[in-house]
Amino acid sequence: MSSGLQIGIMDLMNHLIGALDAPFAGAVVFGVHFDGHLVVEALLVAVIVFLLFQKSYQPQKRPLTRKEIDQLCDEWVPEPLHPAITKEMEIEPPVLESDEGVHWGIQNGLFLSRSIVKLFKHNDMKALENILEEIALEDKRVKKVLNRRFIVVEAIYQRLSGAGYCFSASLPPYLASAAITEIDVLEESHELLVRLQENVTLLWNGLSQVRGLKVMSNALSPLVLLQLENTSGSFKSDSMLLQEIVDCMLDDEALLLTVSKRSLLDNFKLPAGIQLFVSAAHKKSDLLQVIQSVKSVVESVLDRK
Repeated sequence: MSSGLQIGIMDLMNHLIGALDAPFAGAVVFGVHFDGHLVVEALLVAVIVFLLFQKSYQPQKRPLTRKEIDQLCDEWVPEPLHPAITKEMEIEPPVLESDEGVHWGIQNGLFLSRSIVKLFKHNDMKALENILEEIALEDKRVKKVLNRRFIVVEAIYQRLSGAGYCFSASLPPYLASAAITEIDVLEESHELLVRLQENVTLLWNGLSQVRGLKVMSNALSPLVLLQLENTSGSFKSDSMLLQEIVDCMLDDEALLLTVSKRSLLDNFKLPAGIQLFVSAAHKKSDLLQVIQSVKSVVESVLDRK
């Protein structure tokens, strides 16, 4: 800093001090004399206290005008749910490897996607592996650039019930909350999973011995699916026979079972079957009673045919 500037600042400070110490800069309150700088400091404190007790600014609450709504809509830029489409993507549609036994809703989605759809045999991982290898060899033969591939499968899940406020495939809050609670319970009580698997194994092994039926579900799944060992080849005929078994189970054994349904729109014709659900709350005696009841009713109905 130059000496001339320092001298100027010092002169300004001396003038301010002199002005505040001057007689006319003071004040007399109730007969007591206050110097000028004390008056200024008191005013500053008063201003600060005043500002501290002031409410923060809040914009006026009023509905937006039509012009403001249109302006916001024009300025709004939605974030894409999918990465930007490249020229390669426009030329080459994605490849979807799908289980042929997925629900009709997924089948319809595959059709609407306008993708290249490759179906593999229901629940057959070897068939899926073969399709992936075939696609890789074909791409290598024609020297095709890497394209997008998706494997579409289906498992046991909660379906949306058409809640009126849902405009997307997002899970409704009440289902999400229930799912989170279920996961918390399972994490805190590992014995529930052990007990569930024991029940599944007991029921699966017992029903495997029932004459006339065969267990088609996985030995680890709590959803047990029974199908006729000797099918007629007609979904309607098999469903009627299984429904007769289910009705007898309810009338004679007080056990409520269901026969699987199939939409006429399904491209994959799954055979008819009886569905049973196992939980960790079932007692061993209950499951043994179910096995015995199914065995006796099925044999009785089939012997009449």
